[in-house]
Amino acid sequence: MSMSDADIAPPPFLTQIEAMTDIYVRTHSLASRKTRTLLKGPDLDELVRLLERLHQDERLLRREEARCRRAVLARVGPDLGPLVSGLSDARLSEPWRLFLAGWDIWQPKGWTDGVELFWEGEAEDDDGQAVEVVQSIQCKQGELTLYVKVGTVEDRLCFDGAAFYRLASDARAAAAEAEANLPES
Repeated sequence: MSMSDADIAPPPFLTQIEAMTDIYVRTHSLASRKTRTLLKGPDLDELVRLLERLHQDERLLRREEARCRRAVLARVGPDLGPLVSGLSDARLSEPWRLFLAGWDIWQPKGWTDGVELFWEGEAEDDDGQAVEVVQSIQCKQGELTLYVKVGTVEDRLCFDGAAFYRLASDARAAAAEAEANLPES
């Protein structure tokens, strides 16, 4: 028996944080004390506020910089499944939807603040070989970072609440990858 979106969606009177807790508990059945603390904590609240700010600004949503690099998304194919296409992905306007897609929440080892939503899995490449797929959205010190890795291809996109950027080392790696994929003349 499949459930409709109305059966799955959190009650409309819940805040985004309450909705995330509701969906997490319904999809995971149990949550550790640490997970419950993260679900109700200021770091997740900050992540949600940054996503809300972004998704309320049409100008920012339309920016190409808000999307993952094409080289990464091309490796996944047109059906992204649980992965998001960038920080402008419509599902991020309701971040509880990530938990429905199998994402989880944690605070990486060694962090004293911040939170990370993540999804890990595998896909097949053109030769039928398994390829690792990882995507995460981190919020730390007032900044969102979307990280995606498909096999050996990676992308890291940052949003500081007003602008998008990629670190210089990531930009150099992307340029080298693009150059390596140019057709020979």
